[in-house]
This record gives sequence, structure tokens and C-alpha cells, in this order.
Amino acid sequence: MFDLETGKTINIIFSLDQKLNKDNKIHKLIVAIYASPEKNAKIIKATTNSYGMTLPYTIYFEGNQKQNMQKTLTKNYQQPLDKLDLQFQGLMINNDFKKSKEVLFPPYSINAKQGEHLKLAFYSGKYDKNIQDYLVISMIEWKQVKMNDNDYLLIENNSEKVDYGTFSVKVPNEKGMYEYSAIIISNPTNVMNEKSFYPLETAYRFTIEVE
Repeated sequence: MFDLETGKTINIIFSLDQKLNKDNKIHKLIVAIYASPEKNAKIIKATTNSYGMTLPYTIYFEGNQKQNMQKTLTKNYQQPLDKLDLQFQGLMINNDFKKSKEVLFPPYSINAKQGEHLKLAFYSGKYDKNIQDYLVISMIEWKQVKMNDNDYLLIENNSEKVDYGTFSVKVPNEKGMYEYSAIIISNPTNVMNEKSFYPLETAYRFTIEVE
């Protein structure tokens, strides 16, 4: 975490683990900078999906030919529980399991017990036909957490319907307030280039209050 005055710049240096296997596969690096990560939606009484920037980069190791590279993602699709005819596009995570007539914003906070597997609902997709599928990643306190014991949800896009389903995340074992957020990556196996490089969408953040 760092403070940065208006008009100022900062260089952020990162390094890859030397134990990584230098294979001929496509890899993705997600870089995110979020504003006010120490604040909680419950305290400020506001939910927003505009709290920073999340960028996807394609990584491949030197000496490999791009056209011969293999994709690392196995396409085991999560099957939505339903496909809804709603006016919505993107990603919304909340606790609305009733499939309302419109996609609802999450509450400022959701209560959970220590170490509980908290059930949440997702409303997502309905992208244009050029989007084949999309991947959803969950974070608690800005660190990736498993969804249904998987690292992510991979869902096949339907350009006419909103995908609805549920998943669970394990909340921390200690009492406190923890910020939940999520990102969605369309066509996750595509190689990024100048024409397809764009910031990722983020879900509305909310607080998980562990009692």
C-alpha cells in the first residue's frame, strides 16, 4: 500500500519466481492498483465498481514462437443454474438468490461466521457474440480466494441471456471486517495485443463482516 500525490508517478517493480517452468505456454499476469484498499464499504456506506484499474498482460518466455504456444487453461465450464432475460451486462456478486426481475446491487455488508463457506450469487455475462467465454476471480482483502474449491469460475458466454449461479468462498477464521471484490476476464485464453488490451471489469465491492 502506498500514497501518491496528484500528478506524481511511481515505478512498481515485480519479479517472477525463479522456480517457474519456462514452458511454451501462454500465461496471464493480472496487475491491479486499487484506491482506498483499507476502507470498508460498510463504514463509508457506499458500494462501487470504480475503485482502481485492473490490467491483464500476456506472458510468454523468450525463445518460444507465439504461433506454437499452447494455452494453459483447461476449458471446464461452470454450468449456470439459470439463464435470465435481464437488462444487464458484466458482473454482479450479491446475496440475491431469488432471481429478482432486475440485477440488484450487493448490500454494504454481509455477515458470516468464522471460517464459514459463505454462499454468494453471481449475475454475469451477456456479452457480444465475439466473446466466447469469461473467467471470474474472487478476492477477499485483495487476495485471490477459491470459489467452490476452484481458483476461478469459467463460464461460456450467452449473448442473449444473463448467467445466474451460486458459489461459496471461505471467510477468514478471525472476527473482523473484510472487503470482498471480484474481476471478470472475457476471452481469457486470447493473447493480448494493442487492439485487445483493455482494463478488466470489476464487481461492486462489499464488506464481509465475520462475527
